[in-house]
Amino acid sequence: MTGLQPYHHGVRNNGYYVFDKQVPTLASILKENNYATAAFVSSYVLDSRFGLNYGFDDYDDDVEKNPKNPHHMAAERRAEPVTERVLQWLEKNSSRRFFMWLHYYDPHDPYSPPAFYKETFDDPYDGEIAYVDYQFGRIINYLKKANLSKDTLIIIVGDHGEAFGEHEEIEHGIFLYDATIHVPLLIHFPNFFPSREIDSLVRTTDIFSTVLELAGIKHYVNDGASLVPFFVQEDYKTDISNYAETLYPSTFRWASFFSLRTLKWKFIDAPIPELYNLTNDPGENNNVINSYPETAEKFRRTLVQILNEQKSTQLQFIDKQSQDKLISLGYTGTSLHMVKDNNLPDPKLKISYWNVMQKAQKMLLKEPARAIEILQKLHEKDADTPTYAYYLAAFYKKAKQWDKAQFYIEEAIKRDNQNYVYWHDSAYYAALLNQIEQAKEAIETCLKLNPAYPDAYNLRGSLLMKANRMQDALNDFNKVIELDEKNSEAYSKIGNIFFMTKDYQKAEAYYQKALQHDEKRTDALNGIGALMLQQKRYQAAIEYFKRALKNEPTFYEAYINLAIGYISMGNYSEARYYLETLLKEISKERQGKLYNVASEILKKLPG
Repeated sequence: MTGLQPYHHGVRNNGYYVFDKQVPTLASILKENNYATAAFVSSYVLDSRFGLNYGFDDYDDDVEKNPKNPHHMAAERRAEPVTERVLQWLEKNSSRRFFMWLHYYDPHDPYSPPAFYKETFDDPYDGEIAYVDYQFGRIINYLKKANLSKDTLIIIVGDHGEAFGEHEEIEHGIFLYDATIHVPLLIHFPNFFPSREIDSLVRTTDIFSTVLELAGIKHYVNDGASLVPFFVQEDYKTDISNYAETLYPSTFRWASFFSLRTLKWKFIDAPIPELYNLTNDPGENNNVINSYPETAEKFRRTLVQILNEQKSTQLQFIDKQSQDKLISLGYTGTSLHMVKDNNLPDPKLKISYWNVMQKAQKMLLKEPARAIEILQKLHEKDADTPTYAYYLAAFYKKAKQWDKAQFYIEEAIKRDNQNYVYWHDSAYYAALLNQIEQAKEAIETCLKLNPAYPDAYNLRGSLLMKANRMQDALNDFNKVIELDEKNSEAYSKIGNIFFMTKDYQKAEAYYQKALQHDEKRTDALNGIGALMLQQKRYQAAIEYFKRALKNEPTFYEAYINLAIGYISMGNYSEARYYLETLLKEISKERQGKLYNVASEILKKLPG
């Protein structure tokens, strides 16, 4: 979209950065040239909060929650609803010149195609590819019927492949072998050039200049080159190298990989460096670095030069909702380490652990005991990797076993004390265990490591509210919104402040803003219900409390509020039901305050 390599545009990994809107993109340039611009994306990694909506008139990133698991936000949507929205947009806009980015996510782990494709294909991966192919075919058919297909430039490109066990990698993201980074690129523009296959090395960064040249727009400085000469000169050749990087391993405190590839050679810079002669060894199975040390050194020096040019970027946010969604997509790391450090373990020596960790992470919902056992063994065996302890802490957090969660997050910090997510979680567990000073220290450490982390301000703001420092808390929540305008938690917390200070009009406005960004935001639903109680709109209040409980059955405050609503309406039997249900769900030891309140109300009920 920019024609730039990651070291120039600065976005180095999914979920950790917000795109710099000073950088021109195809969308922003074409919009300036009177094109209607639209994007339709299918995965949370492309959410507009990461700045990828820059230059688009319409950016459809409506990735819905999973109705089967409302507490965990789904991170992808199927191709069919995306295609429907594309066709609706085309109906309204295809009379204009337009630029569209269409993103399908289905052929991605976990592989679960719709029923027809699951039954038709033995391999679910093939089923998902066929399903996407059919959906994209619907768009091609629309263009044909609208007499637009011959005048519309269509580019199809993959972002990565799947290794399926090559080099022991099951999926993608860890290594830089061609199994995952050699992707298809198809360009269709029949009115302007005939079909042909190009066997020269080309790059996805070349798409930027290619589109602009074909659109007759002046070129912008970038790292790619137009592919148009290949279409008009049959014998056209280039002598280029292609750069690739993966910083994903650094989220586990393993070394990152950086590579350069020509038609003949692939060099991978790592603690155990690799050099492959692709002419003789296209599967990259025979590391010949000892036989060609001068070639390897030439590539290494070029990479050093490239990395010295890298754009200085600040780690942006990855909030808890973002983190949960990325994990659901298989991006299992947390904080990103930007420093190239060949003293860290080489992921080639860790890949078997990573594969087991991936399996354990997928088992957590269905076989939690077995998954915990596997993670504990990994934690003991691979003592330098913090991620296993992080997952164990997350599991015990879900089980509300705060002491165990705190123990394992401290174990993670011992292995990686530069990870801001770990420090945030440490503060969170300490706060739940009423270790307020420890929580304050941990949250300040988190903010020193990443001053742009919304969840840290949300947590610090909550601590300030408990200390009755409402203005300071409000400042922190407003900082969250400045960093992430979609952060429903911050809007809801501000609503709570205004409710507590009896500015009910502002409280409702902020609760409604929270629900705009997350319609199942439990504390916002509860807050509006409480406002309804204040206004003696008891039936409406009850409906909001019930919605809160439907979304989060362990939001115990809503049980008491429901009882109050029913008492106000004279319906004592329903009030009794909710109070008794609550007292069965909670214990006096762990939720003493709520337990006592519910018990007192129950005692005073008539009959």
